[in-house]
Amino acid sequence: MQRMAGALARNKFKSFEIDGSLMRLVYTSRYDPNQLDGSDFTNIGQVSIQHNSSTNISGLLLCCDGVFCQILEGEPEVVYTLLNDKIAKDQRHYGIVVVKEEHGVKEYERLYSDWAMKTVDLVHCYNYLAQFMRTIIEAASKLECFQHRFDMSEQEAMEIICNSMKMHTSSTK
Repeated sequence: MQRMAGALARNKFKSFEIDGSLMRLVYTSRYDPNQLDGSDFTNIGQVSIQHNSSTNISGLLLCCDGVFCQILEGEPEVVYTLLNDKIAKDQRHYGIVVVKEEHGVKEYERLYSDWAMKTVDLVHCYNYLAQFMRTIIEAASKLECFQHRFDMSEQEAMEIICNSMKMHTSSTK
């Protein structure tokens, strides 16, 4: 029965809309690593899967060293409601910064169509790709200090990320 429910959810994602009325939103936030552990992170993922399956949200939640990075895909109204009514009010994290919003996403352009919410704990991943992702997430979370500047150009944001990556590369040599 559970297997069939998963298949129905996947079909729902794949057949919902093809006209570009979806959106993708990326945000970072901070959490206290002394207050949340791996089991809390797993629980967040399980609750998200249950909720997101019923609202046609797909996405990815990464966590590393006190920083969450989440990508949400779905209908704009549903994504914004989730962000404002649930995520922003969740006391387990703070300092939410929307890093990117993409509108006009088509159903077949979903990056995470098979995941109502995939969770990845980068703290316990030790390969080079995980280290690279941690660097990117840490750099994106530093955009928080520019939160009041909604006019920041993509180039300025990329410079912050590139400078952070240079620091990471020089510290690993």
